[in-house]
Amino acid sequence: MVEIFENLIGGRWACSPGGATFENENPAACGSNLGLFQSSTPEDVVSAISAAAEAFGAWRRTPMSERQRYIAEFLRLLKDAREDLARVVTLENGKTIRESRAEVDSALVEGHYHLNQVAAFAEAGEFDAASAAIAALANVSVSVAENMMVESRAEGVMILAKVSSMSWPTVKAIINMRDDLSGAERSDLVACKVTYERLRPSTAQQVLRFHRMQQMTPSAA
Repeated sequence: MVEIFENLIGGRWACSPGGATFENENPAACGSNLGLFQSSTPEDVVSAISAAAEAFGAWRRTPMSERQRYIAEFLRLLKDAREDLARVVTLENGKTIRESRAEVDSALVEGHYHLNQVAAFAEAGEFDAASAAIAALANVSVSVAENMMVESRAEGVMILAKVSSMSWPTVKAIINMRDDLSGAERSDLVACKVTYERLRPSTAQQVLRFHRMQQMTPSAA
Protein backbone atom coordinates (compact mmCIF):
# COMPACT_ATOMS: atom_id res chain seq x y z
CA MET A 1 0.00 0.00 0.00
CA VAL A 2 1.32 3.45 -0.94
CA GLU A 3 2.02 5.66 2.09
CA ILE A 4 0.33 9.05 2.31
CA PHE A 5 2.51 11.82 3.76
CA GLU A 6 0.90 14.79 5.50
CA ASN A 7 1.96 18.42 5.99
CA LEU A 8 3.54 19.44 9.31
CA ILE A 9 2.14 22.86 10.26
CA GLY A 10 2.19 24.32 13.76
CA GLY A 11 3.51 21.06 15.22
CA ARG A 12 0.63 18.99 13.82
CA TRP A 13 0.46 16.56 10.91
CA ALA A 14 -2.55 17.05 8.65
CA CYS A 15 -3.75 16.55 5.10
CA SER A 16 -4.27 19.60 2.91
CA PRO A 17 -7.88 20.85 2.97
CA GLY A 18 -7.80 20.68 -0.82
CA GLY A 19 -7.55 16.89 -0.63
CA ALA A 20 -5.30 16.53 -3.69
CA THR A 21 -2.01 14.60 -3.63
CA PHE A 22 0.83 13.84 -6.03
CA GLU A 23 3.26 10.95 -6.48
CA ASN A 24 7.00 11.33 -5.86
CA GLU A 25 9.35 9.26 -8.00
CA ASN A 26 12.95 8.25 -7.35
CA PRO A 27 14.83 9.85 -10.31
CA ALA A 28 17.15 6.82 -10.42
CA ALA A 29 14.26 4.34 -10.66
CA CYS A 30 11.83 5.20 -13.43
CA GLY A 31 8.25 4.28 -12.56
CA SER A 32 8.85 4.07 -8.81
CA ASN A 33 6.50 5.71 -6.32
CA LEU A 34 7.87 6.79 -2.95
CA GLY A 35 4.45 7.83 -1.69
CA LEU A 36 1.64 10.33 -2.03
CA PHE A 37 2.37 13.90 -0.93
CA GLN A 38 0.04 16.83 -0.31
CA SER A 39 -0.71 19.22 -3.16
CA SER A 40 -0.68 22.18 -0.81
CA THR A 41 -2.98 25.14 -1.45
CA PRO A 42 -2.42 28.87 -0.87
CA GLU A 43 -4.32 28.41 2.40
CA ASP A 44 -1.74 25.83 3.51
CA VAL A 45 1.02 28.32 2.76
CA VAL A 46 -0.68 31.06 4.79
CA SER A 47 -1.20 28.64 7.69
CA ALA A 48 2.46 27.58 7.60
CA ILE A 49 3.71 31.19 7.55
CA SER A 50 1.37 32.17 10.41
CA ALA A 51 2.54 29.20 12.49
CA ALA A 52 6.17 30.06 11.82
CA ALA A 53 5.62 33.71 12.80
CA GLU A 54 3.93 32.66 16.03
CA ALA A 55 6.74 30.23 16.86
CA PHE A 56 9.37 32.89 16.16
CA GLY A 57 7.71 35.23 18.66
CA ALA A 58 8.38 32.71 21.43
CA TRP A 59 11.80 31.68 20.08
CA ARG A 60 13.17 35.23 20.00
CA ARG A 61 12.42 35.55 23.74
CA THR A 62 14.20 32.28 24.53
CA PRO A 63 17.57 32.84 26.29
CA MET A 64 20.63 31.92 24.26
CA SER A 65 21.69 29.19 26.70
CA GLU A 66 18.33 27.47 26.25
CA ARG A 67 18.49 27.86 22.48
CA GLN A 68 21.90 26.21 22.52
CA ARG A 69 20.47 23.23 24.41
CA TYR A 70 17.70 22.83 21.84
CA ILE A 71 20.13 23.09 18.94
CA ALA A 72 22.60 20.69 20.57
CA GLU A 73 19.82 18.14 21.07
CA PHE A 74 18.67 18.60 17.46
CA LEU A 75 22.21 18.00 16.22
CA ARG A 76 22.45 14.86 18.38
CA LEU A 77 19.22 13.51 16.87
CA LEU A 78 20.44 14.46 13.39
CA LYS A 79 23.64 12.49 13.95
CA ASP A 80 21.72 9.46 15.29
CA ALA A 81 19.46 9.50 12.22
CA ARG A 82 22.33 9.94 9.75
CA GLU A 83 21.79 6.69 7.86
CA ASP A 84 17.99 7.04 7.72
CA LEU A 85 18.23 10.61 6.44
CA ALA A 86 20.90 9.70 3.90
CA ARG A 87 18.61 6.94 2.58
CA VAL A 88 15.74 9.45 2.20
CA VAL A 89 18.01 11.86 0.29
CA THR A 90 19.08 9.02 -2.01
CA LEU A 91 15.50 7.91 -2.68
CA GLU A 92 14.19 11.42 -3.37
CA ASN A 93 17.15 12.75 -5.37
CA GLY A 94 18.68 9.68 -6.97
CA LYS A 95 22.08 10.39 -5.38
CA THR A 96 24.52 7.71 -4.33
CA ILE A 97 24.37 6.84 -0.64
CA ARG A 98 27.89 8.21 -0.24
CA GLU A 99 26.82 11.61 -1.60
CA SER A 100 23.75 11.59 0.63
CA ARG A 101 25.80 10.86 3.76
CA ALA A 102 28.09 13.76 2.86
CA GLU A 103 25.05 16.05 2.59
CA VAL A 104 23.84 15.06 6.07
CA ASP A 105 27.35 15.46 7.44
CA SER A 106 27.59 18.97 5.98
CA ALA A 107 24.42 19.92 7.88
CA LEU A 108 25.99 18.62 11.10
CA VAL A 109 29.17 20.63 10.54
CA GLU A 110 27.20 23.79 9.71
CA GLY A 111 24.99 23.33 12.78
CA HIS A 112 27.92 22.94 15.16
CA TYR A 113 29.55 26.01 13.60
CA HIS A 114 26.53 28.21 14.25
CA LEU A 115 26.10 26.80 17.77
CA ASN A 116 29.52 28.16 18.78
CA GLN A 117 29.94 31.00 16.32
CA VAL A 118 30.04 33.94 18.77
CA ALA A 119 32.93 32.42 20.72
CA ALA A 120 34.61 31.43 17.44
CA PHE A 121 34.37 34.98 16.07
CA ALA A 122 35.80 36.37 19.31
CA GLU A 123 38.67 33.87 19.46
CA ALA A 124 39.51 34.70 15.84
CA GLY A 125 39.53 38.44 16.63
CA GLU A 126 36.71 39.12 14.16
CA PHE A 127 35.19 42.14 15.91
CA ASP A 128 32.67 43.06 13.19
CA ALA A 129 31.28 39.53 12.94
CA ALA A 130 31.20 39.09 16.72
CA SER A 131 29.46 42.41 17.34
CA ALA A 132 26.87 41.70 14.62
CA ALA A 133 26.12 38.28 16.12
CA ILE A 134 25.87 39.72 19.64
CA ALA A 135 23.59 42.52 18.41
CA ALA A 136 21.23 39.95 16.89
CA LEU A 137 21.18 37.87 20.08
CA ALA A 138 20.62 40.89 22.34
CA ASN A 139 18.04 42.37 19.95
CA VAL A 140 19.83 45.72 19.57
CA SER A 141 21.28 47.54 16.59
CA VAL A 142 24.87 46.78 15.59
CA SER A 143 25.88 50.36 16.43
CA VAL A 144 24.57 49.99 20.01
CA ALA A 145 26.42 46.70 20.43
CA GLU A 146 29.66 48.13 19.02
CA ASN A 147 29.49 51.22 21.23
CA MET A 148 28.94 49.11 24.34
CA MET A 149 31.74 46.72 23.43
CA VAL A 150 34.34 49.46 23.04
CA GLU A 151 33.60 51.21 26.33
CA SER A 152 36.64 51.82 28.54
CA ARG A 153 35.59 48.98 30.85
CA ALA A 154 34.15 45.53 30.15
CA GLU A 155 30.72 46.21 31.68
CA GLY A 156 29.15 46.86 28.29
CA VAL A 157 30.20 43.44 27.05
CA MET A 158 28.79 41.80 30.16
CA ILE A 159 25.46 43.62 29.84
CA LEU A 160 25.05 42.40 26.26
CA ALA A 161 26.16 38.91 27.21
CA LYS A 162 23.83 38.63 30.21
CA VAL A 163 20.82 39.70 28.13
CA SER A 164 21.81 37.02 25.61
CA SER A 165 22.35 34.41 28.39
CA MET A 166 25.90 33.67 27.26
CA SER A 167 28.15 31.31 29.19
CA TRP A 168 31.19 32.72 30.97
CA PRO A 169 33.72 31.09 28.56
CA THR A 170 32.07 32.94 25.67
CA VAL A 171 32.03 36.22 27.61
CA LYS A 172 35.70 35.72 28.49
CA ALA A 173 36.57 35.22 24.80
CA ILE A 174 34.75 38.44 23.88
CA ILE A 175 36.51 40.45 26.60
CA ASN A 176 39.91 39.08 25.54
CA MET A 177 39.18 39.99 21.90
CA ARG A 178 38.18 43.49 22.96
CA ASP A 179 41.36 43.94 25.02
CA ASP A 180 43.58 42.54 22.24
CA LEU A 181 42.15 44.89 19.62
CA SER A 182 42.14 48.00 21.80
CA GLY A 183 45.68 47.58 23.10
CA ALA A 184 44.48 48.99 26.44
CA GLU A 185 45.16 47.60 29.89
CA ARG A 186 43.95 44.01 30.26
CA SER A 187 40.65 43.47 32.05
CA ASP A 188 40.69 41.69 35.41
CA LEU A 189 38.97 38.48 34.32
CA VAL A 190 38.56 37.20 37.87
CA ALA A 191 36.70 40.36 38.87
CA CYS A 192 34.74 40.32 35.61
CA LYS A 193 33.60 36.75 36.23
CA VAL A 194 32.38 37.64 39.72
CA THR A 195 30.54 40.68 38.35
CA TYR A 196 29.01 38.68 35.52
CA GLU A 197 27.77 35.93 37.81
CA ARG A 198 26.19 38.47 40.15
CA LEU A 199 24.62 40.53 37.37
CA ARG A 200 20.88 39.98 37.16
CA PRO A 201 19.25 39.62 33.73
CA SER A 202 16.60 42.18 34.74
CA THR A 203 19.30 44.71 35.60
CA ALA A 204 21.08 44.05 32.32
CA GLN A 205 17.82 44.58 30.44
CA GLN A 206 17.28 47.95 32.16
CA VAL A 207 20.78 49.13 31.24
CA LEU A 208 20.30 47.95 27.67
CA ARG A 209 17.03 49.88 27.40
CA PHE A 210 18.90 53.00 28.49
CA HIS A 211 21.45 52.50 25.70
CA ARG A 212 18.65 52.01 23.17
CA MET A 213 16.98 55.23 24.29
CA GLN A 214 20.27 57.10 24.04
CA GLN A 215 20.63 56.03 20.44
CA MET A 216 17.05 57.07 19.62
CA THR A 217 17.39 60.50 21.26
CA PRO A 218 18.62 63.15 18.76
CA SER A 219 21.85 64.80 19.85
CA ALA A 220 21.74 68.48 20.67
CA ALA A 221 22.77 70.81 17.86
